[in-house]
Amino acid sequence: MLTLKKNHITTAVVAGALVALGLVSSAIESALAVVNPAIELSNDPVGLAVSPFFSERLSLDPGSVIDGEFKVYSIATETMNVFTELAPYSLNKTTRQRDFNTETPRTHIAKWATLELKNCDVTKREDARIYFTMRPREECIISYHIAVPADALGGSQDAGIFVQNITPDGDEGISSAYRIGHMIYSDVSGPEAHYAGEITRNYTPSLLIDKPIVAQAAVENTGNLDFYADYEVKIANWFGGEEVFSKSWQSQILADGGLDENTTWNETPALGLYKVSQKINILDQESRIEKLVLVVPLWLLIIFACVILLLMWAVVLKIKQRREFKKMIAKEGEKNVKNHKD
Repeated sequence: MLTLKKNHITTAVVAGALVALGLVSSAIESALAVVNPAIELSNDPVGLAVSPFFSERLSLDPGSVIDGEFKVYSIATETMNVFTELAPYSLNKTTRQRDFNTETPRTHIAKWATLELKNCDVTKREDARIYFTMRPREECIISYHIAVPADALGGSQDAGIFVQNITPDGDEGISSAYRIGHMIYSDVSGPEAHYAGEITRNYTPSLLIDKPIVAQAAVENTGNLDFYADYEVKIANWFGGEEVFSKSWQSQILADGGLDENTTWNETPALGLYKVSQKINILDQESRIEKLVLVVPLWLLIIFACVILLLMWAVVLKIKQRREFKKMIAKEGEKNVKNHKD
């Protein structure tokens, strides 16, 4: 009886330990993965969101250290394999596009920073990437630590922290990837830091054939500090002055970069005469244009050209007839004079 009781006690102790271990495991799992029921799922099996989308502009000094963090949410309907990484961010002067691959003197911050994950189920670390899994409605915290070198030069430093899902190829060998990022903008103090820029284009064509009205703008950042450009485009009907289109916005022009902005009025009618104005402001500069723009369909232009040609032909024919008539009158006059002498 005593032995049986000991066995019962041993079994109870083991069972209790297993239950406790299960509770601890559940607690650890809950601590690693936070599921937020308030997150609205998308209809896509893959989907991510970050908050906030970008950090406040950071003011850095050489040798300084700063930390920050943001949240990433799974709005997917299925569990995903995900990775996060740092990438340089610049405006390519040649392609006029945002560039997340090319390293420049203004993207060194991508090398100064390191990443850590909280409340995430990390699966592995490889090179500069951290891999983890996310369930539907799960939220993770990505923290970053920036250590600025003591010899860092003054000027802006920009980068992006990207989160991307990993999905296997489908039946046709096509994978569905979803990539989203948290942008980091910063200014490093130093005597080299300075603002400089130029508005290189402010234009719209005066005649458009079967095309919508487009206001073109181009801005160059010739300094090493980021700045903002303010744009305003207005289009009014020439007959009556009614405003039919208006848009104003602001774009960040990254240091050592350039940006083109083409504003299109997609609802441009096939025929019309409009007054187009565009205003661009950067730093202490302003560029403003006002222009009359004629929009005409090709068929109407062809008809107009044919009418002009017909009128020109009629004028030439009329001139020719008048010359022949004058020659005829002159001959009749000479004949009458000769008959009079005879």
